[in-house]
Amino acid sequence: MIMRRKNLAALILAAGFGLHSPAAQADTFSINVASGSPPVVPWVKMISEVFIPEVDKRIEGAHTINWIESYSGTVAKVGGVLEAVESGLIEMGQVYAIFEQDKLILQNITYMTPFGSDDLELVTRMIGEMHDEHPALKQAWEDNGQVFIAPIGLDTHYLATNFPVSSIDDLQGRKIGGAGTIANWLNGVGATAVAGNFSVHYNNIKTGVYDGLLNFSSGIFPNRLHEVAPQLTRVDFGAQFVGALTVNADTWDSFPDDVKSAFLEAGEVYRLQVAKALQNFAAMAETKMAEEGATQTRLPATERERWATAMPDLAAGWVARAEAKGLPAQEILDAWQEKQRSNGVELIRTWGQ
Repeated sequence: MIMRRKNLAALILAAGFGLHSPAAQADTFSINVASGSPPVVPWVKMISEVFIPEVDKRIEGAHTINWIESYSGTVAKVGGVLEAVESGLIEMGQVYAIFEQDKLILQNITYMTPFGSDDLELVTRMIGEMHDEHPALKQAWEDNGQVFIAPIGLDTHYLATNFPVSSIDDLQGRKIGGAGTIANWLNGVGATAVAGNFSVHYNNIKTGVYDGLLNFSSGIFPNRLHEVAPQLTRVDFGAQFVGALTVNADTWDSFPDDVKSAFLEAGEVYRLQVAKALQNFAAMAETKMAEEGATQTRLPATERERWATAMPDLAAGWVARAEAKGLPAQEILDAWQEKQRSNGVELIRTWGQ
């Protein structure tokens, strides 16, 4: 846990009683911001390096924030941050919507519409605009006691395997690691999805539990997965919206308007910097993996189209599940696809039909 001490006495008093008061006085706030992930990943690292300094710069001289930074699951584990923010255990968090398939079903839209843009900055910008234009998206966060500040995404997913892939036919009968929603992308191409995560991927491929995995450069390279799965096939599934920075609703209500503006403006700077860092890291990782012996190819456009066509209509099922909860999923889906087209993204399949 990292602590930025600007009013140490007040902070110690609050901590001593187990309290997280949103405002110790009219212009002083204590904010505990948490993530289940470690600060080595860009979207956590840049909370410290970008978001917090940007907020402080905007409120300097008018307000003071005592920042408490609780990363690596020290306060809330991966998958537990949404509830921690809602309960007020923490005032701010980095929430993974991908692990909240029930509570944040609308926020999983990009995983239900693969083969979109691989431009992470564009994808997160469009997702931010969608939140501004469609109240149901922000309402999903508010229903869980928090306010949406900035979207977080991941660079494009592709195949890392121990066999070459030039056609979707090469996947027939193969076992591929794919966690959660991503496993659905393997439906229709004859591969078997096997659950796994970064703690087991390397050994699972090495020992033959599976023959490769679907993942992203910023995950494959640091975990040395190209050593056991050196055939890297770019499929262009597209960059993905994975979650957001959020603030507890009661804490947000305690902010004056200039502090709210500072958080939203800092969130936009943070979004841009995280997207830039991830895409730069992905490019570096691909270069390094090639230098270390990995073979990089791109799935032909015709095969990418075959894959998209062979896949079940994930979005149709997603719409049915969400609308059964009274959510306007078809409206969101149609608007999302139209927003992509209006931003020059060529969609090889229209989902939800």
